[in-house]
Amino acid sequence: WLVPPLSPIGLAAYYTITFILFDTVFTIIHVSYNALTPELTDDYDERSTLNGYRMAFSITGTLGTIILATVIGWYIADKRLLFAILGIGLGLVSIIPPLIVFKVTHERPAEELPEPMSMRKALITTLSNRPFWLIMGLYLLSWTTASILSATLLYFANYYLRVPDQANYFVLVAEAAAIIFIPLVVWLSRKLDKRKSFIIG
Repeated sequence: WLVPPLSPIGLAAYYTITFILFDTVFTIIHVSYNALTPELTDDYDERSTLNGYRMAFSITGTLGTIILATVIGWYIADKRLLFAILGIGLGLVSIIPPLIVFKVTHERPAEELPEPMSMRKALITTLSNRPFWLIMGLYLLSWTTASILSATLLYFANYYLRVPDQANYFVLVAEAAAIIFIPLVVWLSRKLDKRKSFIIG
């Protein structure tokens, strides 16, 4: 929502740097947060349940944000002002959950942890692990698909159906469907296993 008075090349550089900085900070938080699940429990089914709760809260937050943006959009016509308010407000609100997680999560005692590997050995071990590459590929492809679907829904509403004011409702339906199916996926992964539930999904 902040467009500096730069040339098109300057704007491209500005937004590239902004995106890289945002994505770097987001990755630092997101990877650490996702790494908590296997640290919290060794139990396979409990991990599935924890991931189900994690995804339910994540999608509910997204859903709440879309609803909030839609409602505020009814009263604020200026899109730049709307996105500035949402960006700053939600940015401040999103600081709170990681702080809560940090406060209530406790590490295992050091004597229960395995000996740490050197950075070199850890990299070699990880990069020579075939299942790691398969999971990374599946993760990349599934989230790329989800991102394309989100962008396509907005494009479809804006430019094909020509109902830009209703674009948020398309995303709401997709997010609501995801929340509804989380308990089913958790149940399937407990009943069968994660691989089969992923294939069914």
